[in-house]
Amino acid sequence: MFHPEEVRRDDKALELKMRKCPLKEAWQSADVTEQELSLLLHCASTMDIGTMDEAGFESEIQTWQPGEEGCCSLKITERIK
Repeated sequence: MFHPEEVRRDDKALELKMRKCPLKEAWQSADVTEQELSLLLHCASTMDIGTMDEAGFESEIQTWQPGEEGCCSLKITERIK
């Protein structure tokens, strides 16, 4: 669904670049502006941050910005206690 590209995977982190996103495609079909699309993707990413937090991981999401290829980038690391 997201066509993730593995950027990094080791004992410290997993980093992925999403090549597709059904939310992004749906909003583009609704003819939102690139600025609106960027904001909508940022808002949607907060749910992913919460999910990773609840699962016990630290995560960073760099959401898509106008002019970029693909969609968001995700970095997941172990939460240090």
